[in-house]
Amino acid sequence: MKKIFISLLITISSLLVLVALLVIIVDPFFHYHKPIDVDRAYLYNEMYQVPGMARTFDYDTVMLGSSMTENFRPSWFKEYNEDCVKLSYSGARTKDLSNLLELVFASNNQVKRVYVDINDYQISQDSDSVFASVPEYLYDYNIFTDIEYIYNLDVIVECIDILTSGIDRGNLDEAFTWTDETLFGCDKVLEDLNNGSKDEAWIADNTIAANENLSLVVPNMENLIAHIKAHPETEFYVFYPPYSAAYWESLNRQGVLETKLMAYRMSMEELFKYPNVKVYFFMDDYETISDLDKYRDICHYNQDVNHKMLEDMNKGAYKIDSLDYSDRLLKLRDYARSLNFD
Repeated sequence: MKKIFISLLITISSLLVLVALLVIIVDPFFHYHKPIDVDRAYLYNEMYQVPGMARTFDYDTVMLGSSMTENFRPSWFKEYNEDCVKLSYSGARTKDLSNLLELVFASNNQVKRVYVDINDYQISQDSDSVFASVPEYLYDYNIFTDIEYIYNLDVIVECIDILTSGIDRGNLDEAFTWTDETLFGCDKVLEDLNNGSKDEAWIADNTIAANENLSLVVPNMENLIAHIKAHPETEFYVFYPPYSAAYWESLNRQGVLETKLMAYRMSMEELFKYPNVKVYFFMDDYETISDLDKYRDICHYNQDVNHKMLEDMNKGAYKIDSLDYSDRLLKLRDYARSLNFD
């Protein structure tokens, strides 16, 4: 009986070691190392893989942000002598971005530039809230919590699938992109405009709700500014994406145009205080936002717009500062008021 028990114990221990080796070597979430075969790295889950990318990839530049950043390609940045990792996280709130920046600056990389987008919804949420709960073991450096990763059935199954799959599983440059031309078009934008849900929390005639939302702007910006202040050696290119003209029409219909513009103004005023920040305001790129065929809904644009934004930022186009932001916001307000999609 004793020999059987010892034999069973050895078998179980051996299996546990083999499973651990399998997960550590294949490492589908890049928790321990970057992909062994970069050309065949399979990125399929932003929430679980992006933290590992921040921890283990080699880079000097970061593209960080929401779904508005998903169609950027890291290869584009090489033109500007930047080795970029794209840390896109659809629906990310400012707390999510802050958590990722913690990993970025805890990595062994010397980060010279961070691109990050600021979105409508991010500055109107509780600054301590996250888009979704993510396992802490993906963010901490505690080897004991790694047991939850190593002996996770879903992770083990993914490791086996990666090893046995003979198909091309994609590459890092295409990660998280959505570029199918059938997704885009004026008809889809207008359908979203006419059938989309209202942002009730911002309705202008509810003064209490509007003021409560505005009170959240500065705390949300502080989630980013804490890193800006802590890393003066790093340039931050903060950009406001070019939502379509239909987005501005939706604000007209809801009666929240003035309040939203005030929120953008307040957020920019926080950023202007720091010399290592450059702010780019693509919301008044009128040529882009008026071409609804570039969009899939009132906000999300095609990959050509992403490429244009990168080019513009690197030549200083659409840069905004404390000298001209008031005038540009007023002009944008007048533009928005002139719209009529009825």
